[in-house]
Amino acid sequence: MRLFVLTLASVTAMVVVGISATRDPGRGEDPAEWSCQPGRGLLAGLVRTLRGTSNVDRNVPDGRGLDGDRFGTWEGGHESDEDARNPDRPDLYAWERYFMRRNDAGVVPMDGLVRAKEQLASRDGGMRRDGGLWTWQWLGPGNIGGRVRAILVHPTITNRMWIGAASGGIWRSDDAGGSWTPVDDFLPSLAVTSLVMDPTNANVLYAGTGEGFYNFDAAPGAGIFKSTDGGANWSQLTSTNNTTFRYVNRLAHHPSVSGTLWAACRDGGIRKTTDGGVSWSLVLSTPSPACDVKVQASNGNRVLAGSTGFLPDLFGSAWLSTDGGASWSEQTTGGAGKLPSDAGRCEVAFGTGNYLYASLDHNGGEVWRSTNSGSTWSLRGSPSLGGQIWYDNALWVDPANNEFVVVGGVNAYRSTNGGTTFSVITDWGQYHHGLSAHADQHAIVPHPGYNGSTNRTVFFGNDGGIQKATNIGTVAPTTGWTNLANNRGITQFFKGASSPSGSVIVGGAQDNDKL
Repeated sequence: MRLFVLTLASVTAMVVVGISATRDPGRGEDPAEWSCQPGRGLLAGLVRTLRGTSNVDRNVPDGRGLDGDRFGTWEGGHESDEDARNPDRPDLYAWERYFMRRNDAGVVPMDGLVRAKEQLASRDGGMRRDGGLWTWQWLGPGNIGGRVRAILVHPTITNRMWIGAASGGIWRSDDAGGSWTPVDDFLPSLAVTSLVMDPTNANVLYAGTGEGFYNFDAAPGAGIFKSTDGGANWSQLTSTNNTTFRYVNRLAHHPSVSGTLWAACRDGGIRKTTDGGVSWSLVLSTPSPACDVKVQASNGNRVLAGSTGFLPDLFGSAWLSTDGGASWSEQTTGGAGKLPSDAGRCEVAFGTGNYLYASLDHNGGEVWRSTNSGSTWSLRGSPSLGGQIWYDNALWVDPANNEFVVVGGVNAYRSTNGGTTFSVITDWGQYHHGLSAHADQHAIVPHPGYNGSTNRTVFFGNDGGIQKATNIGTVAPTTGWTNLANNRGITQFFKGASSPSGSVIVGGAQDNDKL
């Protein structure tokens, strides 16, 4: 996400826009009455409205981590003495924004952000009468990362690439990651978790939104977006404007059939479209939240899917289809030759031929392999992925060598013998010294020209943004890494403050220290 500042003189111009963007006057609510409730003077209401316009709120509808007594008092609009003395409560602002956006039925409509954007655009002309003060200025930082869950590299224009940030939107580079520009800072959702391209038409791209892994700072999405002009402009697929697609954790496109995709939806299982997203059908109802879907590059009928769980109460699962999703066989049934039935998050990957791999949240992290299309599985190795595999779990198999596997948790690990043994290739403690990749691996994507010999470039998306290993075969914890962080405004700030003059600004960033 990019950090912006707005001149104070334009605050009055934002009152109407800010309130109308968070409350729908068409539902009979009086914004003026709301902003003047007891304990919420006009200025207090305005401040809360300005804070509430951020796309980076926390996904807190289940109320975890909030004291019930404090919440009950606060929801009524009456601040306690403690709140009056210490008004900076970002957790309560997140809650307030959530409740302000609810409709009369008590839910946040999926199209709420879309309608707010349209309403703002319709009033933009009138706002120009403020002498140009309706303007934001980016202050940075451009060299500090933020969480990246999606990476896409153009197959023929190989210096062109895109990243999807968990709360910073879509960014594009035309110089192989040397510099970045935002594609659209005002998409209805900036929580981009997956990016894919139609392999038959490089002008058609899809973006899945909503970070559905239950981390406290996750932001909900607004469905799937599509571009037909090479990523210059994006539009929401109306078929995904519903709660089924609020969290699209992964997209996979058929390797040769245009417009055929699968989506792993946290709240909707595995969905499939054959018409470029005009309509979707449920092809697999996973018993726990769907988190992963992959299609084999050489055979579009072979699809792997994974779901996540919450140990020890809810288990994940892995599934294989050999007919494009028409039917599925569960792989996590337990017993001899099968994946364990009591694993948490299950990430899956195809090798070549009949090779399948799975990275499981089980006993601290396990990598399993099948060499016969899932008929039997064997435990290969147990890299130490860290204690949050439900959050960071990435898996990649070298398309030129089924024995070469990379798996990521807090750190990343490489195996050259099919997962039997692993060696660590990152040291997240050295990231801020410019020597290694950041912690918490979410995406591992090869260069389109990767061939296992003369081109061994692989990109990693993590909580520090995107880093490049020029040679995945030799990269080590403190050598061989390049941080692609120039002019990339996706840093996730939890708190911030400025000096009275505004010349000094400080902020606390998610996994990226104090800035």
